[in-house]
Amino acid sequence: RVSRIVPTSGILMIAFYVIRGLCSDESKIAAWTRVWRCQWKVLIDGKSYGPFSSRADAISFEKDEIYKQGKFFADATHEAAV
Repeated sequence: RVSRIVPTSGILMIAFYVIRGLCSDESKIAAWTRVWRCQWKVLIDGKSYGPFSSRADAISFEKDEIYKQGKFFADATHEAAV
């Protein structure tokens, strides 16, 4: 995985990792975590970018950034959805 998009709040980030670790990406609860109304950050190669006011904004930035770094592959769209 090239990158991750996670909540900026420590408590929400822990909850996000626990939920996403226990549930499949296709589950309803995983889908629910994608629509949390909070600030998000993008993690790429150990660097943190953000905060972003919406997950959609974070995904847009993520795609642009990994494309600039030459890491945007055909399955990167799927990675961004996680």
